[in-house]
Amino acid sequence: MSLRNKLLTYFISIIAIVILLFGWKAYYIAVDSTSKTEAAFLQDTTRFEANILAQEYKRTLSTPTLQPNSNDQLKEIQHIRFLIDQHNNILDTNTAITNPVFVSLLKDFRASKKDNNHLHTEDKHILWVAESIPGTPYRLVHSLRSQHGLTDFFDELLNSLVVTALIILWISTWVALIISSTIARKIKQQTEALEYQAKHDNLTDLPNRTMLYEDLNKSILAAQKDSQSITVMIMDLDMFKEVNDTLGHSVGDKLLLAVVDRLQTMAHENKIIARLGGDEFAIIIPDSGLDKSTALAEELTQKLEATFSIDDLKLDIDASIGIALYPEHGSDADTLIKCADIAMYKAKQDNSEVFIYSPESDQYTIRRLTIMGDLRSAIEENQLTLYYQPKVDLKTSTVHDVEALLRWNHPKYGFIPPDEFVALAERSGLIRPLTLWVLNKAIQQCHLWKKDDINLTIAVNLSVRNLQESTLPDQIAELLDSWEVPNSSLMLEITESAFMHNPEQAKEILTRLNDMGIHCSIDDFGTGYSSLSMLGQLPVSEIKIDRSFVMDMMENEKHAVIVRSTIDLTHSLGREVTAEGVESQEAFDLLKSLGCEKAQGYHMSRPLPAEELVQWLAEY
Repeated sequence: MSLRNKLLTYFISIIAIVILLFGWKAYYIAVDSTSKTEAAFLQDTTRFEANILAQEYKRTLSTPTLQPNSNDQLKEIQHIRFLIDQHNNILDTNTAITNPVFVSLLKDFRASKKDNNHLHTEDKHILWVAESIPGTPYRLVHSLRSQHGLTDFFDELLNSLVVTALIILWISTWVALIISSTIARKIKQQTEALEYQAKHDNLTDLPNRTMLYEDLNKSILAAQKDSQSITVMIMDLDMFKEVNDTLGHSVGDKLLLAVVDRLQTMAHENKIIARLGGDEFAIIIPDSGLDKSTALAEELTQKLEATFSIDDLKLDIDASIGIALYPEHGSDADTLIKCADIAMYKAKQDNSEVFIYSPESDQYTIRRLTIMGDLRSAIEENQLTLYYQPKVDLKTSTVHDVEALLRWNHPKYGFIPPDEFVALAERSGLIRPLTLWVLNKAIQQCHLWKKDDINLTIAVNLSVRNLQESTLPDQIAELLDSWEVPNSSLMLEITESAFMHNPEQAKEILTRLNDMGIHCSIDDFGTGYSSLSMLGQLPVSEIKIDRSFVMDMMENEKHAVIVRSTIDLTHSLGREVTAEGVESQEAFDLLKSLGCEKAQGYHMSRPLPAEELVQWLAEY
């Protein structure tokens, strides 16, 4: 049933109920009013006639007889009168004693102890009144038929009710039509708004993933009819998360809107641009083959090369673009988007701006998804392992420090490079439990070594995400207390780029850790372009020169200058220097001559399990 019919039925039902209630109330009022009027009239008439009969009795001293009623009103009303004595015997009546109404009336009178009553017969409503005749032992009973029966009432009221009902019905019909039209229009508007909202991104007003699939399926159907090709691009903004985390969501949102403005200026008129979420976009380009899609991708990257100006800030941002083609790479929306997504991640992995899907690249994504899915259980089920690489004191050739390095022997892929699964942990939000697992295992190992009189400081790496957690110092303190390990036995390493991501936040966390007696180190120094003035303010005790400079310094004079300058600079700041990537005796000797305090690399030892490290220490 339509809304209009429902409203019309509702209004008619309400009107019918109102009319019935009104009619019942009117009938009740009419009956009550008529009954009171008739009862009063009958009472007065009977009393008047009783007085006349009393005068007759006084004059004749004989039983009075009923006379024809001279009241004009009673002449037109059906009424019965009878005269009775003190024993309720009939002395006189104006009707036949066999009259059924008279018989019923007499029976009701004799049964009643009142002087008046109502008598209901099959089709009549009769009022009667008994009045004593003054000065006599007789009583006069007078009755009349009431005029307020249903038939009479409806005869008088029906026409008025019918007219009223028709008027109200006409009005209610129009009201129902107007209201239903208004409600239907508003419901339609709200439905359309909800449908639009469900299929569009709130920030950019672009189609969302749901709408993208619908549009792509439509494009595929059209392409099948016309034997055309379709290009599907998945684009992810590089370093957008860093912008969002550092400058806030407001700047991030404005940057996304600026990116969308540039996407809209692409040359192809029939393009469909959608936002899949976060900093990921999809672009559908009908009737475009490989050459055309490659040219469009290059155009897109060129549009993003120009610096963005957001709130007086100059921001440079790149994008990784994956391309899939219909029908070469898939014949349905799911497959095409999946292939384009795989190509996009391959572009990120290879540090290339654009990558066209190939079956070979699919293996990487299967591996990535498998690793990401297995990492959580690996953390929870202790499938990970810590290896330890010693830091050798260049002056004394002794070892007092080791760096804890995470290893994962995956049941399918074997040993996975830490850079690969740590990066996935950062993307999936698992970096926090992963870091806590490493800290707990490293501190536990430190506790076990101390029980065996092996006193080593263990260095643990922190990610950029860890430096955004204000609760990190408290969590580390709790772990140290639980394993009864001195705070000075733990060193935390952060990369230069992680520090530069949010210097103020990093400085606050490092200051709290330093106040606890925990040493901190800047890892991979020379690769993050950090501010020297800010570096001097950080509460760190060690600077680690990146391996890329150390490994080439014997053949590359520029790298040798960088290493020498870094050592001098670090010493001027009052910090110690550790060189990573030491793989030869020549490099070891050069670093020692330059005043570097510690060396770490395969020349001394590769990373070892805890048991093998103890054996190595005994032999070194």
